[in-house]
Amino acid sequence: RHADVLNEEPGDAAAKARLVEEIKYRAKGAFAQKDMPSAELLYGKAIKVLETTPRGAEAALYSNRAMVRLNLNKVDEALQDAIRCIEIDPKFVKAHHRKAQALLRRGDWDEAISAAEEGLSLEPGNAEFQELIDKARRDRETDAEDKAKLKRDAQDATVELHNASTARAPPQKKERKDRDGEE
Repeated sequence: RHADVLNEEPGDAAAKARLVEEIKYRAKGAFAQKDMPSAELLYGKAIKVLETTPRGAEAALYSNRAMVRLNLNKVDEALQDAIRCIEIDPKFVKAHHRKAQALLRRGDWDEAISAAEEGLSLEPGNAEFQELIDKARRDRETDAEDKAKLKRDAQDATVELHNASTARAPPQKKERKDRDGEE
């Protein structure tokens, strides 16, 4: 479907710039149509083409691909894209949000809170960051409660197994021989 741009290898800087703009346009369209696999491929191609130009990497492409990858449940790859975006532009607010989302999905509660707090420091009025912080705190608490319950259950099961293995066998009835039949 997008083979024409995905297979194109332009030589000069002007052709690369035109190709990147076309790819970005198509990637946004694919995202809007919820065609995440195509959007991921297109953003990846744009990133690859830009790496070969003096202009270099573009933070927004990594941020957008991170969002696509979150939608595809490719959490670790989304996290890497968000981190790369922040390396390129530390003030790119959406990248901090996507980093926090990825960390939250991985269950890295404290890191998710830190990432969201970094974003909140860049954009203090952004309620989405506070929502992420609150969710990470709730999830961390729920996770701790679940782990404590599992530990208690495992201890209870261990005690039950121990008791069962050391319990005396119930006394068995001994058969009496009938004295009348022995004569």
